[in-house]
Parts: sequence; C-alpha cells; structure tokens
Amino acid sequence: MVNDSDLDKDLKNTFLKLYYYYHFDFYKIYKVLEDNNLINFPYDLPKIYEVLKNLENQIDSKILNNINGKEGNKFNINNLSLDGIKSKVKFFWEEGFLDLLIFNDYPVGVLFYKGDYSLLSKNYKKIAIVGSRKPENKTIRFIDSFFEKYSDLIKNFVVVSGLAVGVDSLIHKYSLDNNIKTIAVLGNGIFYYYPSVNKELQLKIPKKGLLLAEYPDNISPKKYYFPYRNRIISLISDIVVVFQASEKSGSIITGRYALEFGKELIVPFLGFGYSFSGSKKLINSGGKLISSIDELAEILANYLKLGNYNFYRSQEQENNKFFQNKLFDSNYSDLSNLVESVESNQNEILENLILEILSEYQELSINEINQKLKENNYEISITNLVSILSKLELLGKIESKYGSIYRVLF
Repeated sequence: MVNDSDLDKDLKNTFLKLYYYYHFDFYKIYKVLEDNNLINFPYDLPKIYEVLKNLENQIDSKILNNINGKEGNKFNINNLSLDGIKSKVKFFWEEGFLDLLIFNDYPVGVLFYKGDYSLLSKNYKKIAIVGSRKPENKTIRFIDSFFEKYSDLIKNFVVVSGLAVGVDSLIHKYSLDNNIKTIAVLGNGIFYYYPSVNKELQLKIPKKGLLLAEYPDNISPKKYYFPYRNRIISLISDIVVVFQASEKSGSIITGRYALEFGKELIVPFLGFGYSFSGSKKLINSGGKLISSIDELAEILANYLKLGNYNFYRSQEQENNKFFQNKLFDSNYSDLSNLVESVESNQNEILENLILEILSEYQELSINEINQKLKENNYEISITNLVSILSKLELLGKIESKYGSIYRVLF
C-alpha cells in the first residue's frame, strides 16, 4: 500500500513529467482533471494521481511507438523528477497556492520560486508596476519622484514587476533601495539570468523578496512565455500601474489582463505619440488616468483607507502647484477664494466649464477657450489649459482639429 509520502512524491513527479511534455502548458492538464471533476477543493489526490498516471502511460506508449517508427523522441522527458530541480516548487493542490491562480481562464498549476513565498499570501497587499523597456526621461522622472516622495506609502505594499530592462528593473531597484518588498515574475527559469544585464538584480531580489516563474531552473525564455508571465503579474496583484505602454508592448498585455481580472488599473498618461499609444487604449478601455505622483499617492492612500494621509498630501500638492509653479495669474484679486478653489479640485471644475463652453460655441481655438474662461473669472496659464484639453481629448469627450481647434463629441 502506497503511503501519503510516496503518493505525494509520485504525484508531483508525474505532474512535472506531463508539464514538461506539454511544454509548460498547465491548461491541458487542467482540462483532463476538469473532465474528471477533480479540479475542485478539497482535492482528491489519490484520484488525481490515478488520472495523471494513466495519461502519463498513454504518452509513454506514444513516445515508444514514435521511436519504433523512427520518428524520434522530440522531447526528452524520461529522466525528469522533483529531485533534479534546484528551484523550490509549489503545486496547485498544496497549501499556500492562491485559488485565483487556478480558477480563471488562464490557469496556473505550478510555481517555481526562490525567496519569501509568503509574500504571495493575502496578508500582503500587492501593487504591480510595469512599463516600457525604453522609458522616456519624463517617465523615469515620474517614477523617481514617486518613490522619493512616497516611499513610506509604498512600503504598505509588495511591489510586483517583471524584471525586464527599463521600467521593470527600475521599479525593482527602487524597491530594494527603499527596503520595500518586491516580487519579480520571470519569463524563464529561476536560475537563468535574463536579461543578462539584470543578473545582479535577479540575485539580490530573493534575499529580500521573491523570484517567481512557471519554468524551472535553467529554462531559457521564449517569446510566448512573456505574455504568460504578464498574466501572473496581474493575477497576484491588487492594483496594476502601467507606464508608457506602446501599441504592441508587454505592458499593454499586463494592463488588459488587469482589466479582464477585475483589478484596479492605473495609467499615468505623460505624453502622446507611439510610445503612449497603448496607454491611451488602456484608459479608453477602463484604466484610470492620472498625470501626477500625488494623484497616484491619493489612490493608494484611499485603497489603504489612510484618509488623513491622503488629505494632507493632496492639500500640500495643490498649494505647491499654485505657489511654486504659478499656474494661476498672480493678479488674481481674491487669494483666499483661490486657495479654497484649489483645495476643492480646481481642474475638475475647469474641465466641466470647458465642456459647457464648447457645447455652447461648438468650435473654439485654445485662445478663444482661454478668453471664455477669463470671462467666467478663471485665469489659467496656456500650459495648464493644454494639459486639461489633452486629458478631455484622451477621455473621448472632445476632439481637436488642426491641433488647436476643439469641439465637444456628442
């Protein structure tokens, strides 16, 4: 009679053999178990083993027939076992494996890891921050300023990213430098260092955080591994922030997964052009547009229910915006009313007023809109007006002609 210890080891080895055979595609194993009503908790491990062992025998027979038929064995799975894997492994039926990883349209059945696996638990709130491999200077400045000013706020989260060059590696580095727990989800094995320029970073992360992958040890990356990696980033995170996503980037895939999984998606929109075209699509699909580090901090503070922290930061930021950047005319007659207006979300008031003006006059230039605002006792800089108009255009509320004529979209 097979004892529990032997069953556990045999089941894991059988699973790994099938997993390798199916080229790390758990969905095929999942469907077999689902057809046998074995994918629901509590898991019937003896029955799961029986079904998977039968599948393994069928595959072994097929491989043998191919060899006899001189087709060759295209995938060597004969010597694979748990003993030969250096990575730590967590299987879907084991305690600590998140249900949300299993029960979705893209199920995850096994995780290879190095570091503190407990960071995946529900005891930790997690924020994924991903972005372009070639971030523009303004994106880098945004991230740098955010971590510099709000590191105490971010410490309430475990920061998740993908260890790619660019934004991802920057996020991991800033997290480590500020003693913030971080999880790197890889598109390759735990002991395969990709990209090679991030090898030192990959070695540091498990000392204070966690390396996570669907692939064991020295498995090298393949192009289609990275979209799979991105779904895990979104699945394990409570909030997903996407910086500078282009039309065909991995970042936009992570954002789409976040929306599909019902996660809160935040998209800092810092510019136009191709490098932000994916960001625009994510916003139009339901992502929350922000344009400042303080807006991002406010969302995180609200999520953590830190009302006092949020109020203090918001007031400080808006006052600094007026006094330091001089966005409003210095001859404004009633300073006390201005400060009160700033504190009550000035931009939202201006957005609504601009929409009313455009609805009345149909088409106006920037200068004409600015003049109408003055007539309503709102004097703002052209720079700030352009920013507000760009946001309204991005949200699909207005459109521009020739770059400077605007009208409302009905």
